[in-house]
Amino acid sequence: MCITALAWQLLPDRPVFLMSNRDEFYARASAPLGEWIDSTIVAGQDCVSHGTWLGMTKQGKWAVLTNYREPQSAQAHDRSRGLLVTDYLNSDTSPMAFAQQLAAQHSYAGFNLIVGNLEQAVVLSNRGTPPTPLASGLYTLSNGLISEPWPKMERLRLRVTQEVLPLMLASKAGQPVPEDVVNTVWHILNDRIQAEDDALPNTGISPDWEKLLSSIFIQTPMYGTRVSSILTLDREGYEFLEKTHVPEQPEPVLIKTGYWNT
Repeated sequence: MCITALAWQLLPDRPVFLMSNRDEFYARASAPLGEWIDSTIVAGQDCVSHGTWLGMTKQGKWAVLTNYREPQSAQAHDRSRGLLVTDYLNSDTSPMAFAQQLAAQHSYAGFNLIVGNLEQAVVLSNRGTPPTPLASGLYTLSNGLISEPWPKMERLRLRVTQEVLPLMLASKAGQPVPEDVVNTVWHILNDRIQAEDDALPNTGISPDWEKLLSSIFIQTPMYGTRVSSILTLDREGYEFLEKTHVPEQPEPVLIKTGYWNT
């Protein structure tokens, strides 16, 4: 399970500003953020399937993936969903062309995917969202459809609107994200407030698990938020920040990567 907020073409001269949490079983091995060997991809990596949940290239392509929560579906599928991100980043196709090609395939468990570059962003789900170009705006996405107002999505949207966007509107493109913005985003992504019982979605899991998974940051004995990320791209460069959370360690591990032409 994961959650993402995307300010798409909402900030002057900064078309992509994205923050996300990746939730996964603690025992599943993954590699930290970095430049991939023999590839233009910059991302973390799932060491089991060798895909990723969020990635970009230095040419301005980017993609983010969330699983679609459907516990009743346990059948085997041909390919890992994390390979969708790498497939797009390694391709020469436009966001819409890639999404349209993917919509005709049936080799994956349920997913939500946003693929983009600096000019276009397209959202797709194989559980109910056809390839749809995004207009400029603020979007949140978790483990249902992008059109479903889950409480954690609405909470993230509200906090980003009130706490992050005013700071970003006062910042300059072509430069790293200001420290006060970064600290505010980390604070929001660490939000552990759970939804009220009567507001929980009904996705087929137990009410107790719906409750545990209803916060922006998730922590259970075996499963929880493993990585928090901030990604921004514009025509001058990019910045990609990642915090890795390890339950037995008091402080997360921070990794930064970025390049600016100025």
